[in-house]
Amino acid sequence: MNKSFLPIILGVLLAALHSLSYARSEAGFTIRAGDKEAHWSKSQLLNHPARQVLNIPLLNYPDQDFPINAVPISVLLQDIDLTDASVLIFTCLDGYSGVLEKKYLLNDNPDAARAYLAIEPDDKKWPPLPKGANTSKQSAGPFYLVWSNPEKSAIPPEFWPYQLSSLDVEDDFARIFPALLPSGHLAANDPARKGFQVYKARCMHCHQINGQGAAKLGPDLNQPMNPTEYFNETALKQFIKDPTSVRKWSDMKMVWVKDNIWEDEEIDDLIAYLKHMAARKPDMKQASN
Repeated sequence: MNKSFLPIILGVLLAALHSLSYARSEAGFTIRAGDKEAHWSKSQLLNHPARQVLNIPLLNYPDQDFPINAVPISVLLQDIDLTDASVLIFTCLDGYSGVLEKKYLLNDNPDAARAYLAIEPDDKKWPPLPKGANTSKQSAGPFYLVWSNPEKSAIPPEFWPYQLSSLDVEDDFARIFPALLPSGHLAANDPARKGFQVYKARCMHCHQINGQGAAKLGPDLNQPMNPTEYFNETALKQFIKDPTSVRKWSDMKMVWVKDNIWEDEEIDDLIAYLKHMAARKPDMKQASN
């Protein structure tokens, strides 16, 4: 190689590295709704007029106490057109995704849970997430959905996504994910209907059903087989409550589930939904609705 080109090549490499570093430091958060998109850089959010400094317990940092800069999610959504049928789908940098309850995100009542977008400053990084699989020592940043008073609205652990990158507003869940729906002929209080709500809140973040859903981190729960078709019910209940007590593997992503709190009724309803969906696979004759 001609040595006269070395300074040029080194200069290009240094510029590229600087560009990558700048891109990381300028990580942004995006809300999309149809053909509209709102985007904020870290610096814009840290200088947002609604920014607050909070000292609240953080689910993913047990026994650690540090202040966070945060903006109420309701403020970021105030210029977004939402309808009664709107659903909000979050996406994280690692592909973790799921549906968030709009009523909780929009809440401004101090007597209920309130959602905030926490922003990690570049000059004061958050601690590494204290989980066993975090060998790269990653934090919850650049953005982390946190809640004040989560116990007042029974906010589940799955509603605390970290390394958050975006929210997508969709007008009709049934139109987007029709293959997830239980039969329209079920009674309103049928356990399978209630189990569908449990799936949306607690399982959809990792698992699809019938090839539909927001994320693909875990296996599909209905194709090629439904868990109710290869687990007996006692083992399945135990697996849902604490997967590592039933089965372990090297790339297991559900190791944290045992730390979550499941009500027995939630598990019963979820299993009722899974049993119901076992008869609603795409290659089977479906009910008309």
